[in-house]
Amino acid sequence: MSRGHGPTRADLVDAPTLYEAQLTPRPVACLAGLVDTHPLLRGGPIVTSAVVALDPAGLWARTLSRFYNLANARKFDA
Repeated sequence: MSRGHGPTRADLVDAPTLYEAQLTPRPVACLAGLVDTHPLLRGGPIVTSAVVALDPAGLWARTLSRFYNLANARKFDA
């Protein structure tokens, strides 16, 4: 990621999936959506930590704490 490359398959294999993700206003950009397979949270609605990278194709996101696979994400204008 530091060289402008996206995550590897290994980065995403255990990443939770965030459904219907959308950028949410906060002092920093974050995502809101429905999550499953999160290592710390039950499935359901969440707001992530700050977003540090978004896949232009809308397939994944990187927050301060982890990668997320994105499913049914809204178009990102970030």
